[in-house]
Amino acid sequence: MYKKPKIGMKDMCKFLGISSATVRLYERYLRERRYAVADSGHRVFTGSSAMQLYDLRFMSKSGMSIQNAAQACQSASLSERVAAYVDGERELALRVEYLKAALMEVDRVKGILRALDSNGAEFSLMNVPGFWYLECERAGKFLSDPGEVELINEWTSMVPAVYYINRDVMERPDRSSWSYRMGFGIAEEHAHLVTTNHEAVRYIPAQRCVAGVVVDENSESLTSTDYQYSSKVLGQGLDYIESQHLQLAGQGFCRLLASMLTVRDSVGNTVTTGSVTIPMMKKTGYKPEFA
Repeated sequence: MYKKPKIGMKDMCKFLGISSATVRLYERYLRERRYAVADSGHRVFTGSSAMQLYDLRFMSKSGMSIQNAAQACQSASLSERVAAYVDGERELALRVEYLKAALMEVDRVKGILRALDSNGAEFSLMNVPGFWYLECERAGKFLSDPGEVELINEWTSMVPAVYYINRDVMERPDRSSWSYRMGFGIAEEHAHLVTTNHEAVRYIPAQRCVAGVVVDENSESLTSTDYQYSSKVLGQGLDYIESQHLQLAGQGFCRLLASMLTVRDSVGNTVTTGSVTIPMMKKTGYKPEFA
């Protein structure tokens, strides 16, 4: 007579590719648990219980939350199951979009590093696509309103599709005083991944910019009152603007890699890297404005 196989927790976890903690988590959402408990106190699974856990694993890996997956796999309604898969499909599609955006940003960082490796630090004119900008601090302090904190956390969760970016402001025309605004940027084409309809978020349209990769040696001062990175790095961009008879048309946006990537020069000095884009325009008598 054929006997149903009895499977222990260790083998069930191996079969499903999950941990025992995950099995116990699944069980919290299951009204009907199709396993037995042996005299030893250990769970004993059969083919029926394996199928139940597999269904839950399949649904949760299809983009559904565990709670929704458990509700769907225990429902007798086929329409409810289909609806759950449709919701899960949307989540997976969004995940694919996030991964595409992340790959795009990683590729950009590679380009910056290659330019640095080939002794870059040269500026040129380029068309910078539009992007959305979330300013994360105000008057030298991070935004603290609960809604603003939630927004920052949402954008942070989407790194590297969302990237770190400064808004640099020249306080005095002689370049002796700079300040900056910490924030995040996301390409216009990927803006659907985050919330943008918030007063702390603004759209920066596509524009003709001065852009380049700059080496800044031994600069560790990144405070609002003594921002040496801006004066050294952006100063080179401003020199290029003057040499080309161009004029600033707004603020400087500086995308930094220094917070996560450092290299050393030929004599062992620490070197930070940054990619700088500076909005500009041909001289037309326009007076630059800085917010």
